[in-house]
Amino acid sequence: MLQPILHKLTTQRVVLASGSPRRKQILANIGLKFEVVPSTFEENLDESSFDTPQDYARETALRKTMEVASRLDGPQRPDLIIGADTVVKVAVTHSKLSSFMSQLKSLLQSCQPMSSMATLTLVNPWTKLVVMASKH
Repeated sequence: MLQPILHKLTTQRVVLASGSPRRKQILANIGLKFEVVPSTFEENLDESSFDTPQDYARETALRKTMEVASRLDGPQRPDLIIGADTVVKVAVTHSKLSSFMSQLKSLLQSCQPMSSMATLTLVNPWTKLVVMASKH
């Protein structure tokens, strides 16, 4: 399924806008050749200003990708920049602060999120085309 796309991308300069070892591994596993240029976008958007965690992930992924695109703008800019963001949603109920802290500590140790949203952003710096996909 990916072979026609991967064949086309072998002649393109592709950049991963992330330093995430997991994202690097995913792209390497499908056989994509790419450079890593981690985004320096400061992830400090106000989550309460978004309707859903997925909207927050989309905006963060877009801003990380566009930050790399702006740094690599010029005659040697890449053909495709891939960026992503993941938001993990955790549900914790508490009646007392100490109980809450205990639950939080247990949750962090087990690393079992309630749900997560991932957003992938593709940017063509030449045409300014942006394609986004999300999965819940």
